[in-house]
Amino acid sequence: MKTIQLYESLKIGKEEFTRHLFSLYSKDLGFEIIEIKKRFPDCIAIDKRNNRNQKVAIELEEKAENFFKHGHDAQINNLDLDCLVVCWDDTGSELLKQLNIEVICLQKLKNIKFEFINEPIIEYDSRVVEPEYLIMFYKSSLAEGTINYYQDLKVFRTNSFNNRKRDIPKNSKILLCEDKQFIAEFTVQKFVRIEEKPKTEYEKRLYDLISYPIGSSENPNLDLDSEWCKGHLIYSSLRIFDPPIPLKNIELFNTRNLSHGSPMVLTRKEYLSIFSK
Repeated sequence: MKTIQLYESLKIGKEEFTRHLFSLYSKDLGFEIIEIKKRFPDCIAIDKRNNRNQKVAIELEEKAENFFKHGHDAQINNLDLDCLVVCWDDTGSELLKQLNIEVICLQKLKNIKFEFINEPIIEYDSRVVEPEYLIMFYKSSLAEGTINYYQDLKVFRTNSFNNRKRDIPKNSKILLCEDKQFIAEFTVQKFVRIEEKPKTEYEKRLYDLISYPIGSSENPNLDLDSEWCKGHLIYSSLRIFDPPIPLKNIELFNTRNLSHGSPMVLTRKEYLSIFSK
């Protein structure tokens, strides 16, 4: 029996957790990953099982039934590749088999025991317990996608808090601002620092699979030495503002000498004023 340790917080990411796990076992399962994408299908790979050496499309889901919930059953006719589903939970797999779609359930891998462990965390001054209200700058061109992607992800990776000397209290509010408009906010449940960056080529590839908003395979110019994201904001209650809320108090930014990417701490009164008419 082989015991594999996985970070507890990865489960919060749902589909992201499946991505992480599949990246670890793709070779063991008989697949060579060619490409990971943010749209259907999630993965293009070479199926080397039984010497097939056939290019296939793989959709990664937390539950097999999500293939239908996400409308992928209507998209498979547009594929010129065989499609299969890799999931953690095989609920709904019988419906997929009726469409002749193979399902691989990672939870049922034989001879492997999964052990979930806590993340490596840097201890901070825990005396600050009141929630904080912070503004972070968001750039869609770096995220290579819309804010809607974070609706289900539940993990926002950032280096904005690398120099912070204390923890981010639970239930703090993070406002995301782009082009002088507030586009979304989320509630912090936990802030985790993971100091170690990927070293080997395999680790860099793994980082691409589990990390957003950006990965080196999608941006060949990404310098992992300088752009490794250490901070992980685990959040809940993401609220997308549609339409975005215009920034009313421009001087609020001008008077605090902010550099791009640095978070701004607001008072509760300033935070509430954003939503006042």
